[in-house]
Amino acid sequence: MPIAELKKMATPREVFLFVGAMLALVFVFFSFVYKPNGEKITQQKDRIKGIETDMITLKKDIGALKQKNEAKQVQRAQSTNPKIQILKNEAKPEILKTSELIKKISSDDFVGDMIIISLALQPSVESTGYIKKSFLLKVRGTFDEIISFLDKLDKLPALVSVDSLDLKQDEIIKGEMNLEAGITFYEVEGIHASALN
Repeated sequence: MPIAELKKMATPREVFLFVGAMLALVFVFFSFVYKPNGEKITQQKDRIKGIETDMITLKKDIGALKQKNEAKQVQRAQSTNPKIQILKNEAKPEILKTSELIKKISSDDFVGDMIIISLALQPSVESTGYIKKSFLLKVRGTFDEIISFLDKLDKLPALVSVDSLDLKQDEIIKGEMNLEAGITFYEVEGIHASALN
């Protein structure tokens, strides 16, 4: 193409055709590319806002459910724990004397296949209405047996608590554990004992 043809002015008809073609391209772009995607973007934004609102609501609901569940668990634990029932005077203790407790926790039904290594009584502490008797119990058994023993001790309908636990792997027998437990028994006496009976 010679330069002279490029310098030539466009006729009004060519200008109108060019402007019309440009407007048609803009219309096609707006109608088929921008507008549908714009609607999708608007829908996505609305969906995201809805999801964020739902997330906030769910977090609040989950927090409320957790609190309610924790309260129910505490209430259930308190209502099924024999020690709390005894203290509330809703149940009677089966074991009132230290000798009965030692006989119970050293029985084959209670200990199972575990071996009692030692049982050492500590000096008693007397207070109004009860005598606090502590002892140190050493047993050996498998981990499952020890957990079962501690669970039985926790569910025992008596005022007994486990104050300390020292659980170690047995150095000689593989798969066996040694448990050293500090246990306290509250022997109720006098008027307080008759209130529990």
